[in-house]
Amino acid sequence: RAILTNPDVQLKTPVGDLFNNDYWGTPITSPNSHGSYRPLTVLTFRLNYLACGLKPRSFHLINNLLHSAITYLVYILSSYVLPNRRARLFASLIFAVHPIHTEAVSGIVGRADLLCTLFYLSTILIYIKWIKLGGREQYKYNIKISIMNKYNNIYCHQATTSTYNLCCHEKDRCSLSCLFHIINTSEWTQLSGFKIHLLLTALAGAAMISKETGVTVLLICICIELLHNKVRGPGCPT
Repeated sequence: RAILTNPDVQLKTPVGDLFNNDYWGTPITSPNSHGSYRPLTVLTFRLNYLACGLKPRSFHLINNLLHSAITYLVYILSSYVLPNRRARLFASLIFAVHPIHTEAVSGIVGRADLLCTLFYLSTILIYIKWIKLGGREQYKYNIKISIMNKYNNIYCHQATTSTYNLCCHEKDRCSLSCLFHIINTSEWTQLSGFKIHLLLTALAGAAMISKETGVTVLLICICIELLHNKVRGPGCPT
């Protein structure tokens, strides 16, 4: 019913109706609606149908590609808890072939679980990296430095998350690129805190509209934050 008789999948309704209907194409406000709100998942079914019609191979191919991407994210996530590369590889391989995932991967409608997990893990990984690399502290430094520069004063600040000195002078205004350079990390961390928060919000939102359980990613991020502060302790650098 989610595919074969779903008008939202078979291009019989405007794209905008995906956000008004449930997983089976019934108006979400209808008493007969199942109440499953997964417009992003339905949109991927619609694109599948647009490209290949109702050929099941195309639907299964997308599911398997999503599962492969999720397995890679599991490998990255395991790097925070497992000591060596071999252990991480073993853990991700177990995840890839574990029979408990059969329904989600082999059942086409299980794509809701796959999409939700993909965005779920992406949100967690970016949030962990943002905390681990001191992104929040650098964002605070940028705000402070902007205030300093308004008064054209000379300041020099030793960053707590890096061995670099951040020196600001009247003739050398500090920019975001200069600020995030002291983290000595990958390029994406050069984004401002506001943009990182927008990215996290978009990923968490995508998880939610893929499957309802995606809303719990917000609770996971809160738990990560609390655990990070507990381990770090008051007054300690990130």
